[in-house]
Amino acid sequence: WETRLRASGPRGGACGPVADPGSKCFRECFRGRANGARLATRGRDYTDRMAENQRNDLEAELVAIVRDFLVSQKMLTTLVARQAEGSLRFEDVQDFVGDSGSSVLFRLKEHCHALFRSGAAEPMPRGEIFDLAVGSLFHEAMKLRENLYQQEFYVPRIEALRKEADDVPDPLFSEFERILGSASERLAETFEETQALFALTLRQLRLLMAANRENGLV
Repeated sequence: WETRLRASGPRGGACGPVADPGSKCFRECFRGRANGARLATRGRDYTDRMAENQRNDLEAELVAIVRDFLVSQKMLTTLVARQAEGSLRFEDVQDFVGDSGSSVLFRLKEHCHALFRSGAAEPMPRGEIFDLAVGSLFHEAMKLRENLYQQEFYVPRIEALRKEADDVPDPLFSEFERILGSASERLAETFEETQALFALTLRQLRLLMAANRENGLV
């Protein structure tokens, strides 16, 4: 600092032709430059901390996505087994798929949207296509949920109402029977489609992890 101030003196610096290291002017100039250097260092430190926090958040989101995907796959296997046994109930799918954070597929979908949708802070290779696969999986599973609900609650209620009507022909009952009569068949189809989508989405997850293995996040 002393060398720089002495060099600046003859060119008309604030401290005069020659800066005296013991002078007040010299000390103030030194403090000013030192404070500037400290502020610059703090700015770089803050930027580094922000980048590190963002990276930690990204890693946490990825961990949550992989965890929820594996959990949902295990839950689907259990649901398929119960369906084959004839013991599946609507309440069994509540934690699997629904329109709130209490269901694992809903959480998985929301994590993917936040991380991979276009305009995300840090786009990842193959992230957007994985997000689309998970979104399709969620909506197919919601069909499964709806078909199961109709089979468990609507079919018995319609049958009871028809008996109360003394089996009098009614076009509405006929339409209900037409719609609900194939509920079991549609439920089986949605199970098959959901399983097929799971297999395809798992493949996309593996491709996603392979495409990002060099960035240290997976």
